[in-house]
Formats: sequence, C-alpha cells, structure tokens
Amino acid sequence: MAARSIIVLAFAVAYGAALGQGMPPNTETEYLRTLGSGVMLDGKVTPTKIFYAITLEVRKPLPGNAVAAVRFENPDRNAAPVEAIYEPKPGETKFVVFSPGVVCIVNGRYYRAVVTLFRDRARSAILSTHEQIIAFSAPRPTLENLHVRECGP
Repeated sequence: MAARSIIVLAFAVAYGAALGQGMPPNTETEYLRTLGSGVMLDGKVTPTKIFYAITLEVRKPLPGNAVAAVRFENPDRNAAPVEAIYEPKPGETKFVVFSPGVVCIVNGRYYRAVVTLFRDRARSAILSTHEQIIAFSAPRPTLENLHVRECGP
C-alpha cells in the first residue's frame, strides 16, 4: 500500500523538465526563503488527497508571536483560495506549511502561494509577504492509477 502514496514534487521536477515545463525558482524575501514546494498526492486514502506543501527557511529573526498565513491558489477556478495558518516557534529556522485538501488539480499548470507574515497572533500588522510559484506535472498513468480528479475548465 505504501507504493500508492506518492509525493509528486519529485515527479514534477523530472516529468516537467521532460515536457519542457520549467520549474519555478525558489524565492527569497527579507524574512523568508523557499526551500521547496509542491503538490502532494496521498493515495493511502480514498479519494486520493491532494494538497500543497511549502518548506520555508527563516532568514531574519521573527517577533515572538509572529504568524504566517499562507494562501494557496485553488485549482478549482470556482472556489476560493485555500489558507493555512502556521505559528513559528521561537528560534525556529525552518518550517513546513501544508494546505487543506483541494478536490481537484490541473496537470501541467503553475499555482501561486502567498505567505503573509504578521507581527502577532491578532494579524493586525503585516511584517512582510512572500510569494512562491508551485508547478504540478505528473504522468497521466500515475494520475489515473491514483484516481486523481482533474478540475474542469
């Protein structure tokens, strides 16, 4: 059963390159650097769970109560972006944020993630923003094997 659980980020790098789809570079801003990002497929559950992941490195110390709100573009054009909140621990130098699940995906497409760093939990003062483009491209047989739902037009 473990073979049905796939992290598509590795597929996206090799498969996207083979199709001539360039991988977006990791971005760097005053407070954050993207170390990696991708679309994840979890085939251990039915239907296959589709979600985003972004790994961020802290480049400049954050205030003690800082909060990162990450808005991921929803592949379903008729749905609102999905948001995840992460509260970095004091002294934490890197962290991973996972999105809630999305119901479908479009193969061979780029998606946008925007991280807004807030000074505190009240989220009243923005410290900075950080944008990362995430690519998704996987072989059609893999998507069919995992019963991954593709979004319509």
